Amino acid sequence: MLAKGEKWTDPEFKPDKKSFCKPFELEWEKAKDLAEDFKDDVWMRASDICKERKVLPGIFKDGPVVNDIDQGSIGTCYFLSPLASLTEFPELVKSRFITKRVNKCGIYAMTFFINGEETPVIVDDHFMVDELDNPYTLGADIVKGKMWVPLMEKAWFKLCGSYVRAHGGHSDWTMAILTGLPVYSILHDQETFNADECFERIRLCDYKNYAMMAGTKEDWDNGEDK
Repeated sequence: MLAKGEKWTDPEFKPDKKSFCKPFELEWEKAKDLAEDFKDDVWMRASDICKERKVLPGIFKDGPVVNDIDQGSIGTCYFLSPLASLTEFPELVKSRFITKRVNKCGIYAMTFFINGEETPVIVDDHFMVDELDNPYTLGADIVKGKMWVPLMEKAWFKLCGSYVRAHGGHSDWTMAILTGLPVYSILHDQETFNADECFERIRLCDYKNYAMMAGTKEDWDNGEDK
């Protein structure tokens, strides 16, 4: 099939409801809400999405750049944040891709560091779309013909076991999975946080050319005292 240039469908992560949400996951209240939102799921190839919008599909095109990243309807900000940080080092991002060009078979391979070991993950280019054929996840990139972020995100869904199981997480461990490198976190609260010490650490890390991220707890507000 592949030798004839026919498109490949991943038998381990098929474009169907089970890849989005396993039956037992519906015991989780959030999964029920997500499953309801996506109950009318339709799947399209990236090549067909691009064709509809009259754009040529590509992996990186003029990227990777931070503006390629636009979170969709699944809670993967903890995964996209490290990706956004790593766009400061484009070659590092590109090094995650074994498949660096669009191919007629729709098969793409990337690598992640699982338990510190570089591990390949293979996916096809099926993506979920709504009634207007707009991708649910990182559709902006596919619409522009840039596929690197949607492919990375789909590979992450596959690693997690389903789309729903990838909903929510921590950026520190996803950064380690994306780079294979140690990750250091600065945690603070109102009583012990020293802004000057924190700034000095950030300045030193920037001088050493480290990739960095920042975030807040879900239950924190945006008050100035934070």
